[in-house]
Amino acid sequence: MKLYSTAHCKPPEGLKAGRLVTPDGAVLRHATALPRSGPVRGTVSILTGRADFIEAYYEIIGELLARRYAVAIFDWRGQGLSSRLTRNRLRGHIRSFAQYDTDLRSFMQEVVLPECPAPHFALAHSMGAHVLLRASWKHIWFERALLISPMIRIRRRRMPRWWWRFWATAAVWLGLGRMFIPGQRKRLPRPEDFPGNARFGDYERFAREVEMLQAHPDLAVAGPTLGWLHAALVSGEELWKQARSHEPPRWQMLTVAAGDDAVVSTEATRAFAREVASMACIVVPGARHDLLMERDAIRQSVWAAFDSFITGEQPQIGKILAQPEGGSSSLIAESA
Repeated sequence: MKLYSTAHCKPPEGLKAGRLVTPDGAVLRHATALPRSGPVRGTVSILTGRADFIEAYYEIIGELLARRYAVAIFDWRGQGLSSRLTRNRLRGHIRSFAQYDTDLRSFMQEVVLPECPAPHFALAHSMGAHVLLRASWKHIWFERALLISPMIRIRRRRMPRWWWRFWATAAVWLGLGRMFIPGQRKRLPRPEDFPGNARFGDYERFAREVEMLQAHPDLAVAGPTLGWLHAALVSGEELWKQARSHEPPRWQMLTVAAGDDAVVSTEATRAFAREVASMACIVVPGARHDLLMERDAIRQSVWAAFDSFITGEQPQIGKILAQPEGGSSSLIAESA
C-alpha cells in the first residue's frame, strides 16, 4: 500500500502504510507512525469521516506526533485506497454499518493493539465518531475518546427525516440502494466550490484537499448513496436506543461540536450527550463541520479540548461556560 503526496501536502516523517484483510474479505489501507523523539505518551487512533482518506489527515497526524503520541489511521471500506463497493468509485456506499464495525474491529485487533504503544486513545470525526460510539458499549479498547462533529443525526435538508427514511428504505427494497441520494455532488470538488461549502472554513486547507484529489482521483468519494443513507438512519436509531438504556459506555468521551454545522445536527449531539453517562459536549461557535480543517483560531480551541481531556493539560480555550443539563454537563466553548 502507498501514501500519496502533492507539492503542498506531504506525509509526516515516519508515516508508513500497510494493508489488512477483514474476515469478510475487505482490504483496508492503514498507516502508523511513531514520534521522532522523547517518551511516547500512547497511541491515538484516528477514525475518519465519510469520504475521508488518510492523506487528508497529514496535518493532524503531524500535530499528534509533535505531542509525542503514536498515530494509527485507516481508510474505511468504500473510501480512500481501501476496497470499493461499487464500480463507480465516487459513490459513497455501504449496506450496513455492521460492515464498518468489522473494519474497526479488524483495525484494532490486527494493527493497533498488537503493534502500537499503550495507553490507547481515539480521535474520531463525524461518521468515524458514529462507528466509535457503536463500539463503545462493547469493547474496552480506549482510555478516552474525543469525538469531533459526531454523526449522531444527519441534518435535515428541506424534507423531514421520515421522508428520507421512507425513500431510502424503498430504494433498498427495490434494489436501487446504490443510486446517489438526489441532489448530491457526483464529481470531484473544485476550488470554486469553497464559498458556501458545508465542511471547510479555511480556504488553504480546502485547496490542499482539492489539489490532492485532482492529482489522485482514486482517493475520492462524492455523495452518499440511498443505501448508505438507509444504513446510517438505521444505525442512528440503534445508537439512540443504546444511549437511553443508561448503561455507561466502556470509556470516557468528550464531544466537540460545530456551532454552524450544516452536515450533522449539533442540537442532537448535545441531546445525545445528556443521555450518555460520562460524556460532555463542547460547542464551538461559528465553526463548520470539519473542525480540524477550520481557521487556526477554531482549531486551537479543538486542540485545547484535546490537550485538556486526553493529555490532562490546562485548557487554553478563551472561555468555557459549564451548563449542567440532566445527568451530564453540556459545555459551550467560546474561541479566543
